[in-house]
Amino acid sequence: KSVYMLMVDRFAKPWAVGGRSDCGGDTRWCHGSLQGVISRLDYVENMGFDCVWITPVLEQPASEPCHKPGGCSVGYHGYWTTNFYNIDRRYGTSADLIKLSANLKSRGMCLVMDVVLNHVRPISRPGQLAQVYPFDKPEYFNQYGRRFNATTQTQETFGEYLKHSGQALRYTSLGCSLPLDASKCPGADEHEIREGWFYDLADLNQSHTFVRSELKAWVAHMVQSYGIDALRLDTTPYMDKAFLAELQQVAGVEVIGEVMTSNIPFHAS
Repeated sequence: KSVYMLMVDRFAKPWAVGGRSDCGGDTRWCHGSLQGVISRLDYVENMGFDCVWITPVLEQPASEPCHKPGGCSVGYHGYWTTNFYNIDRRYGTSADLIKLSANLKSRGMCLVMDVVLNHVRPISRPGQLAQVYPFDKPEYFNQYGRRFNATTQTQETFGEYLKHSGQALRYTSLGCSLPLDASKCPGADEHEIREGWFYDLADLNQSHTFVRSELKAWVAHMVQSYGIDALRLDTTPYMDKAFLAELQQVAGVEVIGEVMTSNIPFHAS
């Protein structure tokens, strides 16, 4: 099937928001919505596409004070999940997502939903973790590289770990996904790839019983509640293959994993 991929916030945005006729860069939302996507389905269908792939529409971080020159990035793209069970009000409502799915099916088309299970929103201090639902505890996240304090003979606190955790994953290119190509990724560490943080995005620990079961239950919930026909799984190579196999089983629909297209060994495994 042919699939038309769109970013909800940027695809069908209302013009002249705040007196501007455009909305660029990563420091602001453009107010595109699920309802806006629905209003433009004729456009997509008339181009001959069979399916629509939408970026994630789960709740993103609320805007926080920003002191960087030029502004700070915001989660308009949808990949910084804060609450797995809420549709972000900036995209619309649960009813809007159901309506989009039903509208596509009435046209003989299908809905592909982008999901992120490897990590959540950026975390720079412990207090932000309490805002992540249902994964609001440090033990739900990988803490690769957490250091031992020789002076106090104790492991550093989660807050101390956050100061340097953003550097834990050096090999962020999908060209260094698993299995590793030593010629392209000299010195790469498989343990680091699976359990290191993706910059400041808190890396979920799928080996934790609660995390593993909750992620699988959530995927089943989304597929069943919204009539999702296929899933596009973000950052697939950074998760354990055993978990991915279990995930595919509970999903009950095709899962398209984000992985470098030339990495045939990963696909084959």
